[in-house]
Amino acid sequence: MNGVPWPDLEEQRQQAEANLLLLRVALALIDEARRTGAFETDEEKLTARAAELADEFASGAPKGSSAGGEARVQAAPLTADHISLSAPFGESSSVDQTLRADGVLLGGGVSTSVSFESIDETGLSPEEAEKMRQAVAEFEAKQARPQLGGGHFLRALAAEPQPGSEVQILAAELFDDGMLIHYTHDQEPESLESIVSGDPSQWLEPEPMLLVEDDLGTKYYESGGGGGGGVQVVHGASGFAPAVPSEARIIRITTDSGTVELRL
Repeated sequence: MNGVPWPDLEEQRQQAEANLLLLRVALALIDEARRTGAFETDEEKLTARAAELADEFASGAPKGSSAGGEARVQAAPLTADHISLSAPFGESSSVDQTLRADGVLLGGGVSTSVSFESIDETGLSPEEAEKMRQAVAEFEAKQARPQLGGGHFLRALAAEPQPGSEVQILAAELFDDGMLIHYTHDQEPESLESIVSGDPSQWLEPEPMLLVEDDLGTKYYESGGGGGGGVQVVHGASGFAPAVPSEARIIRITTDSGTVELRL
């Protein structure tokens, strides 16, 4: 379809296995953090412990490595009660999560390493080549944006119910380096045609579902998040950075269903 390959069943299987393993390691680390009072902050010790747990939970692959030779689950300390976890799969992809000691997943997803040096413009029209270069520039700019780490929780703001809105904003958690917007909505099945596209910019910089603003005009960038849920209902959370300025008095969250204001 439009010349773009759809992930094969084997890759989907590897992703599901990596995600399950990551979650099992996360639960074990949370249990240990609750008994000791905090996550391990020494990166070498935390990395070794995550690898040890992954080996205990996984089977069929060489000890301490995934099919690609990397550690099955990689961990990095962020603060005493926040760590990041990553589980590689396939040739250049991984599932990632930022984990809080109380068990809250602050945001994650699937990341894929992209080598822009290997992008070949042969066969592209001048317009297509320019669009590809713009997409690459946007991707590189996105990597330099502020990121939500969730190191220090400040407070939560509950949203008023929005009767009749397809997308319901539930709450905003404020941190010292950004915010996490919680939402829910009915999930409409997407066709394969609507998901797969030959437009490279769609894959590198998808349109955000939420737009966040404040009364000061602060520019907020989406930073992690995801959703999941039941049959036709999705509960999700999207991270945004930087932190809300202390002078701000209103946060506005806009979706296709309208705008919700949270007063600070």
